[in-house]
Amino acid sequence: MAKQLSYILLGDGDFTYSLDMCRYLAALSYAPNTTSGNDNQPPTISSNMTHHNVTCTGVDTSKEVKSKYKDADFILTNIQSINKRSDSIEQKSTKCRITTKIVHGVNAVEPTPDDDNRTSSLQHFDHVLFHHPHLGIEDAQLHKRFLLHFFHAATTRWMKPNGGLLYLTLVRGQCERWMCISGAERHGLVLLRRSKFCPPPPPPPSLSKEKTYYQLRRHQSGKSFANRRVMQGETTQHQRDGGDGESETLVFGRSCDYPLTLSSLDDNVGILPWENAETSPFVNGKSTEGEETKSSSNGDHVGSSTSLSADPYPCNYCTKTFLEQRSLKNHIICSHPNCDEAIAWAKKKKKKK
Repeated sequence: MAKQLSYILLGDGDFTYSLDMCRYLAALSYAPNTTSGNDNQPPTISSNMTHHNVTCTGVDTSKEVKSKYKDADFILTNIQSINKRSDSIEQKSTKCRITTKIVHGVNAVEPTPDDDNRTSSLQHFDHVLFHHPHLGIEDAQLHKRFLLHFFHAATTRWMKPNGGLLYLTLVRGQCERWMCISGAERHGLVLLRRSKFCPPPPPPPSLSKEKTYYQLRRHQSGKSFANRRVMQGETTQHQRDGGDGESETLVFGRSCDYPLTLSSLDDNVGILPWENAETSPFVNGKSTEGEETKSSSNGDHVGSSTSLSADPYPCNYCTKTFLEQRSLKNHIICSHPNCDEAIAWAKKKKKKK
């Protein structure tokens, strides 16, 4: 009997991440059976296959999605077409490998009135994915409260009891500013893995020559968020101790499902089909919210600590460091306007005028 795995993608603005994920899983499903040594043998599906049920959701209505993103029709049509390709393969088996579903107008935090009619199908998933949530305003306290509400929704609605996993992707530094981990712990969640954000790659070359479509965008405007992800080259303590330079994914599970010492967990817990050993967990030398290092048994981090060489442009007036000199200069002007360097730059700029 096929193993059933369910996924829900929350807050996918233009559904490009959903498309890349579904295409990748579908490509694995349609891979030729090479165990017989016959390269010309048509695709077959084994009796012990995994059946992926993928639900793709966004907070916008269908009309709003199409008005914000010019390629929305192309993206949504391609996601839906995966089911048709699955139907053609299903002729050779009683079960297909992947089923996709698109649902618009889904609020990841608070149910809407329309959700009452969809409750039975929109709850309790094996894997809950929520990438780059943002409210459109730079307010750490507001996002901290937002995450608290989301963790409540995740544990009561989205995550499957007995083993459901939550994948939360944030831009570097947001985890610390929004106090993400302590907020998750308040709702009975424990951090299982923290790793570099790894979006689905293109399908295997032997099956497709297509590119990936995913692009991080501002939900409110539909414009690219790429420049904001770099955060002006600023580095955090987490990055200096081994973190990714842009985005990271935090994998949470219920503490009741993982009661053992976290150091005894498999480093690959919660690994998604397209992830590999290069996205293995990394940890930092201090707690994610500025506290001193705690042992793995306290549930803060999993794995061995790593370190990076010193960043090239440290600030002499605070603990921040930067990847570019111009980023350091902008930081000093904005954060330390009364220091000698900032005053000298201001005088020099005034003379030029």
